[in-house]
Amino acid sequence: MVDLSVRTFSFELLLLSLTLLLLIFAILRYTLSFKQACTVALIKCALFFLYFSGLLGASWTHSDDITYLEHAFELSESYSLSELTFSLDGYISMMAISGGRHILYTWWNVLATEVFGHVYYAPIALNILVSALSGVIFFKIVRLEASLKYSQWCTVFFLTHLDMLTWSSLINVKGTLVVFLTLSLLYQTIVFFRGKNFTSLILILLILFMFLWIRFYIPVLYLVSVILLVLILYRSIFVMCVFSLISAVALVYIIPKVDFSLLNPFGFVSGAIRFLLTPQPWGIVDSYKYLFLSSFFNLFMFIPLLFGAYRVYRCSEVGKVIVVYFFVCLGLYSILPELQGPRHRYQFIPLIALAQFHFLFCVCKHAMKKIEKRAARNINDDGDASCVV
Repeated sequence: MVDLSVRTFSFELLLLSLTLLLLIFAILRYTLSFKQACTVALIKCALFFLYFSGLLGASWTHSDDITYLEHAFELSESYSLSELTFSLDGYISMMAISGGRHILYTWWNVLATEVFGHVYYAPIALNILVSALSGVIFFKIVRLEASLKYSQWCTVFFLTHLDMLTWSSLINVKGTLVVFLTLSLLYQTIVFFRGKNFTSLILILLILFMFLWIRFYIPVLYLVSVILLVLILYRSIFVMCVFSLISAVALVYIIPKVDFSLLNPFGFVSGAIRFLLTPQPWGIVDSYKYLFLSSFFNLFMFIPLLFGAYRVYRCSEVGKVIVVYFFVCLGLYSILPELQGPRHRYQFIPLIALAQFHFLFCVCKHAMKKIEKRAARNINDDGDASCVV
């Protein structure tokens, strides 16, 4: 069993937190200003340190985040990381202990224990680092269409989003790695659409292959999104036929693995709303109390989220790629009640954060224009008065 008594102060934890602080700052400094990178790194690492040192006086765990780590401990006793990665025996062992093909996050936990030691917060420390890398890719996506300042502040908003902070800094869940893979996939897709870059195509295929080992149905959703995007952006029948053929082959592989008794197509609208707003602040159970503040924020920002997504879609080609992918995935989750929890929504936090930030940006921009018009009117009025005098 994993020892959960780690939520006490230790010099090892302090040293690890300071190391993470420097690494995250170095990663984010690539895209953000000095103050922005420093602030984000401090917030993320301070939350990590305060929680695992027990200073927050709270403790949240779930059965599967403990299971991931227990599996990693068990595997690391018999195999090295290279053996698990490259040997058939290691692959079979990961399949057996994971109870299926979703072995990537088990391997990720083994990697974390190799780097940070056999402690509960090892994979979470690694997740914090990969969340910073996600911030860099998020910035690069936004920067394709937006100004430098907009891209930087949007990235800060994403990295300090309450959902992003809590999931990546407190709980050992695979969503953080899924966020990184999702952003990487979307970025390479946009690059490929813009320049038909062969390297991007190879990277897209590699990322889709990785998804098969962590969320096997994502490649199908991605291919459906691409078909829609080709119709919207290029109206190319040939390209649509090619991707439709690929999707058909993928569906032949995926459909036998689907339990159709879990589907509820008649609850599409209510399922979509539930997926976007779960958990409600008044119904949070103790094991999800860390989402209390973010649940209020998400409820408050629900209509702004829809408005922001509409504006992002209308703004650019990049916006269309992001929004179409999001709503295709939302279509699946809205008819699968078993997957309408906050964990599965976590993978879409970058897209949600972008829409929320864009709404706030539009509001501020509109307010500034009104202030400027009022100021200009006052100046004109003063000028007319002086002429009369």
